Amino acid sequence: MKTKHPDFYIGIVLFFVSLLIICFALGISGEAKIVPTSLGIAMLAFSVVIARNGITASEKKDDKPETLSGLFRGTKTALTFTLLTFAYFVAFEVIGYWIATLVFMVVFQWYMGVRSAKQIILVTAVYLIASFVLFVVILQLPIYKVGLTGPLFRFIR
Repeated sequence: MKTKHPDFYIGIVLFFVSLLIICFALGISGEAKIVPTSLGIAMLAFSVVIARNGITASEKKDDKPETLSGLFRGTKTALTFTLLTFAYFVAFEVIGYWIATLVFMVVFQWYMGVRSAKQIILVTAVYLIASFVLFVVILQLPIYKVGLTGPLFRFIR
């Protein structure tokens, strides 16, 4: 049996993660579920494309079979980003949007090689302010009420 290309395995993992995201998103009440459900469906479609590309790449490959460690070489960033995104999704549900987003932004920027504390703080602050204006002020979505920290942000609206 030929070893599959890493994209095949990444596509399968993303497929199941996107199914999980869709299931959680459908549990959200009202119109607030539209965006996360749509993003989950888009992620599901892309995971199928990635898995199909992995199958195609596996069929074209004629070199010697890869070892398990060699199989996932070069996919570390994609898998780590997927795990970080899933952890963010869980943290969003548990501790709330603001704290989960703050932690995710700092950790992800650090992981991607940004080492300037000033730059990390600036990017994170601008993003949080922009998301507050967009989601709370313009769209009037009560994302600050989600999670255990929701009551701490009751002063917002």
